[in-house]
Amino acid sequence: MREINALIVSTNQDLVTQLSAILNEYGIKPDFKEEWQASSRGLDSYTYAFVDAQQLKQSTIQDFSLSRYVIVFDRQASVDSVRIWLKSGAHDVVLLPEEGSRVNELLQNSISMVQNNEAIPQMSDQQDNKIFSFFSSKGGSGKSLISTLFAQSLQLYNNKRGILIDLNTQYGGLEVLFGLEPARSYLDLEPVIKELSINHIQNIVHKDEGTGLDILLGPAKPDMTDRISQELIVNTLRVCKNHYDFVVVDLPSGFNRISYTGLSESDEIFYLITPDSLSIRMFKHALKLLEQYQVLNKAQLRLVMNRKDKKSELTEKDIQKIVNQKVLGTIQSNYYAVQPYVNMGRTMFEKGKPKTKVASDVKRIVERLLR
Repeated sequence: MREINALIVSTNQDLVTQLSAILNEYGIKPDFKEEWQASSRGLDSYTYAFVDAQQLKQSTIQDFSLSRYVIVFDRQASVDSVRIWLKSGAHDVVLLPEEGSRVNELLQNSISMVQNNEAIPQMSDQQDNKIFSFFSSKGGSGKSLISTLFAQSLQLYNNKRGILIDLNTQYGGLEVLFGLEPARSYLDLEPVIKELSINHIQNIVHKDEGTGLDILLGPAKPDMTDRISQELIVNTLRVCKNHYDFVVVDLPSGFNRISYTGLSESDEIFYLITPDSLSIRMFKHALKLLEQYQVLNKAQLRLVMNRKDKKSELTEKDIQKIVNQKVLGTIQSNYYAVQPYVNMGRTMFEKGKPKTKVASDVKRIVERLLR
């Protein structure tokens, strides 16, 4: 069984004391250095190296692989700096002093792996994590319900951990679908926007007990909309993307400052279209704007047909031909079966199974997407 040891590189005595106390709880007595030098001899003998970002220079972060498990810690960190450290070989990045609990979690998850000489997985640098946004320029398309079912399906059936974010800032909607009493929203994150971390976000999320999905609500007050900055939306989405396997965003209808910001941060955009001429016309206009603002240079557009009905004059094939876009999937109109679940704030996935045709259709779309 491998002996466990650790190195702390920092000149900040408060953070050194905090990390030492945590390591001592696991019977690990750390060594100390005031400066990080990746070329220093003997670094490969340490199981853990906790490196203060304030001691790092661009020329010295090229190779963290000398240590078995390198953790960079900082008082605050931007998404770009996190990416640099991860690509340089760091296994994880934590914000201290507030994320001391995360250090405990990292040690708990990795010590047995170290003792058994197993490789420790690196924190995701967001290559696989995605932001899925649901959008329609036509109001009443059903995107709040479909985005909710999409997120629940990803969480339940695909071994992924995610968060659903309501960017409908004026009137919300997700709190109704989950039967929640909204107390806090992402607007409460504004005071900590410069040092925003996942701990701040998790302090205000709601948990869907039926699926384990995290839910981040908006203020749902029209007079609060102007207080929501672009920086707040961008930072919130990026921090969530870095922490969760997936982020599902329910965007407001139409093009405005908030929907454009959400669309610009998205990896995949699900546009909900209904089988009627007005919806088709509005989609054509929306597509021109998405291309004009170069949103589709980064994000992939997915077209989903909602409220399919036998009485509809337009079929899936008709829509594909008219808009010259492939339809990823269709969702049946099932109003009377869906309404009781919406009114009661209950999930349409019970005991691991979809309870309505709408939920089944969304589950099939998720399966098709992940093939």
